[in-house]
Amino acid sequence: MKNKIILIDVQEKCGHYLEIPLGLLSIGTILKKNKFETKIIKIFKEQPEKIKKYLDKDVLCVGFGLRSDQVESALIISKYIKTNFDKGIKIVWGGIHTNLYPYQVLENENIDIIVEGDGEFTLLEIANRLKYNKSLRGVKSCFYKKGENIISNKKREFTDLTKLPRTE
Repeated sequence: MKNKIILIDVQEKCGHYLEIPLGLLSIGTILKKNKFETKIIKIFKEQPEKIKKYLDKDVLCVGFGLRSDQVESALIISKYIKTNFDKGIKIVWGGIHTNLYPYQVLENENIDIIVEGDGEFTLLEIANRLKYNKSLRGVKSCFYKKGENIISNKKREFTDLTKLPRTE
């Protein structure tokens, strides 16, 4: 049964300054505590092929947490994944850019799901639904495609950050 989630920290160009992806670390910690194998990797738009070694038959989805300045790179990487690997791997975008433009983002054929707001528990619920091949209907703060339609579920309440586990 598929149980692996890859979280991508997109960087605009090689040699760019080092950022610690706190949001992805928090999401990855929740996923790991719920028995999902989770990897966070840094990828530059000039090197989308770097993801090859992480994508295998056990990958449920690849997640991105994005600002608007990272969209171009994330589009290149998302297209690379959809073009070269299992079409069943879902591409999930979250972050401030997707919160501002969820419908515009989901119009892209290489993006399957959007997480709105805090992603820790939304991505966990999405992962559990994907793992058991269940519908995303009702997953709070989740936008997804159903045929030609974009479905938006109700918003999730804000996450109390003081109750999140320490990142691993």
